[in-house]
Amino acid sequence: MPIPAELEYLPPDKLDRRPEVQGEVDIYPSFLGTYAGEGIVVLVLYIGSAGRVDRTEVESSDLPPIFAETAMEAFRRATFTPAQKNGEAANAQVRVEVSYEYLNNR
Repeated sequence: MPIPAELEYLPPDKLDRRPEVQGEVDIYPSFLGTYAGEGIVVLVLYIGSAGRVDRTEVESSDLPPIFAETAMEAFRRATFTPAQKNGEAANAQVRVEVSYEYLNNR
């Protein structure tokens, strides 16, 4: 049985226009000064047709879990211009790479 359109999140190659973040997304945790190093967190965002993030998943991360949690929370608060398919707002599935570079300030 096919998934109803309102529940399906389309990948970028199935969209006419990808969702775009409105404003800045603050991905840096307040405790950053206690860590030193760099790494990447890869998230999958499920963005509804109203431009709000409905769900997030961690695809991969080479950092302590708090970095992925901080990135997910930041993107959950973000708003997006809705994706479009056939001239209408659509649900979208988007992969986001978040790069962290940080120094120990102690």
